[in-house]
Amino acid sequence: GSPTKIDNLTLKACASGTAIICDYNDIEITENVKTEGLWSFYAGHNVFGDVDPATTTTFDTVESASSAKDCTAIIMAGSYTKFAFGNGRYADEAPIGTYSGHMNAVVGKNVSILADEVSTFAGINGDNYLTGTIDVSISNWKNGEIKAHVQPRKYANSVIYDRFKDTGSINVTFADGFDAAVDFMCDFNNDGKISLLDAIMAVKYVVYGFDTSKLSKYYGTEVSGMKDIMHVLKKSVNYN
Repeated sequence: GSPTKIDNLTLKACASGTAIICDYNDIEITENVKTEGLWSFYAGHNVFGDVDPATTTTFDTVESASSAKDCTAIIMAGSYTKFAFGNGRYADEAPIGTYSGHMNAVVGKNVSILADEVSTFAGINGDNYLTGTIDVSISNWKNGEIKAHVQPRKYANSVIYDRFKDTGSINVTFADGFDAAVDFMCDFNNDGKISLLDAIMAVKYVVYGFDTSKLSKYYGTEVSGMKDIMHVLKKSVNYN
């Protein structure tokens, strides 16, 4: 519930895993921190939806799962199998919140983001809509591409992710000596950015049919109409 700095500690996970949940407050984990066991990190909220009646104090409503806070997240050390500068959702009926603030984020060279085979939940923005901005500087990331958005979770009978509500932008810079591919939603031509070319490809998909091999590039769903084309076009404006 407040800005926090973790320094000169060894963090030992309990049970099968432990999470640092920041609720969009400022967080700094210094280079002097070590982690042991399975750890997760979320700059946002840990969202459940199994409380009846729902309350705004337990992150089980859209209101409580959302935030407009501006914040800074500086993560300089630790190993994480789940990682996001946003929310995590853990139930079929969990609400999808929106982050509308501005976040400055840093991933230091001593950070390992593993995204193991069981849990591929690792990315820059979390399991939420982004209408604000995340500016992130990255010095290390493991196990393949960096996802700008974690893949929206799909459960049986789950709340459906409305891609058109994701209108924000993510700006990535790399520290000297580190470079990686960033997997942006709507980047159909895989050039590491969202541009007019991607909007043109969206037109092609509407006319000739969607290339289903690109599902992971579009929130796990298909481009099928003019609304999709306009969504990609707006994203290209935000990202360039």
